[in-house]
Amino acid sequence: MVIAITGGTGFVGKQLVNHHIQLGHQVRLLSRKSSLKEENAKFFIGDLSDPNVDLSSFLHSVDILYHCAGEINNEHLMQELHVNGTQRLIEAAKGRIEKWVQLSSVGAYGICRAGTISESSIEKPFKIYEHSKAESDRLVKQSGIPHVILRPSNVFGNNMPNQSLRGLIRTISSGIFFFI
Repeated sequence: MVIAITGGTGFVGKQLVNHHIQLGHQVRLLSRKSSLKEENAKFFIGDLSDPNVDLSSFLHSVDILYHCAGEINNEHLMQELHVNGTQRLIEAAKGRIEKWVQLSSVGAYGICRAGTISESSIEKPFKIYEHSKAESDRLVKQSGIPHVILRPSNVFGNNMPNQSLRGLIRTISSGIFFFI
């Protein structure tokens, strides 16, 4: 099976790369970082926010494309990467891939103080990150490519770069956490 992953050097992407390599799949990574190399995966240098990026060899005969590329810090790049980059990827992927798996954000539904969020919930994104992710999802839905869209809330696990969740758990466990 041929697996292509955008954002393959990010936290979620790395997990997918390792999982599919363990399954014996052929794995391709697309990243703007040239200094990182993943053993047992074919590495493609490319930036989805570049209008001239050539994605043809990256996407040739792919069974599953995981679109995990994302910008969480620089608001000026979010629209370009999440929306325009996704559109570029869709155009290049048509007729070349079997299935698209989109990593999005639960923030596309907006702030929910009570109740349950489901696929039928109304989208009410509140910041540029969430707006750009919701727009990216809309493009994928309209592409005609068989797809799955995942909208996780907080993603955590071993070796995660942000240790704030682990810090909160340690604080609660030590008994020094309290509500103000």
